Amino acid sequence: MKIHLPDNSIMLSVQDAVQGICQYMFDQLNFNHFSYRRHYNDGATIHLVNSDANDHGRTYLKALYGEGLYARAPDVEEAAKTRTDSPRLMGFLTPQFSVADGLANEPIYRKQIELADLCNIGYRVGFYQRFNDYIEINSFGSSSYEIGVFLNFCIQHLVVFQNFIKYFRTEAEGLIEIIKKDPIILAPGLTLESQKSTPADFVGYDFKKKKKITLRLTGQEAATLQQLSKGQTFKGAAKNLLISPRTVENHIYSAKMKSKCNSTNELLEVFSTLTPR
Repeated sequence: MKIHLPDNSIMLSVQDAVQGICQYMFDQLNFNHFSYRRHYNDGATIHLVNSDANDHGRTYLKALYGEGLYARAPDVEEAAKTRTDSPRLMGFLTPQFSVADGLANEPIYRKQIELADLCNIGYRVGFYQRFNDYIEINSFGSSSYEIGVFLNFCIQHLVVFQNFIKYFRTEAEGLIEIIKKDPIILAPGLTLESQKSTPADFVGYDFKKKKKITLRLTGQEAATLQQLSKGQTFKGAAKNLLISPRTVENHIYSAKMKSKCNSTNELLEVFSTLTPR
């Protein structure tokens, strides 16, 4: 799988410039997140995100692609087929408008929400539109509203978002051209289904019971155990892996069930003796 982010210095200037373009809109609407994506038909992607003083935008962007938590154009278009209005409004946890809700049971989708929460990106809505050689998605988010207030605000101010999208396309034209020269490259056949963590076998030998140990773990389960083995707390592991503490607990519970260990300490002792195959 070939994925890379553009040069760090370019990304730094680009994300700060996006913040500048959006700042007035943020101040007026009490929003704090904007994302501009183009998914080209050949698999290339450009993705611009504002980045605040705490660098949440860059953290989100790097984790999103580094952890494989993104969706490609075919995934989005498949979900969008259920809607007839164009440009389409889609949003996370939005009743009648959402095309993303159809993915709610996908592990990748749940991890996206967890990542967004860690990066101070609250509820989001987005506008989807198909062009000849790419699809475009503009997303807006706020961590300041309650869900009901957020949805009502978005529905009542659709024209504001649509006008800002036109404004952003004009103001960010130069940035878009820069990023087009070094896009994020996504593997052509990669889909949400194939992004699910592939299990791997960890093997060892129990000398007391004189038997071979084989423990099949997902990538996230193994990464969580590695973090705890290094002395991290559940919260520390969650922060490093950009997942929630509850997800860490779920991974540990799953690994304990697989290994038939009665405690986390026992699980870590077993894991320390194993090597990936």
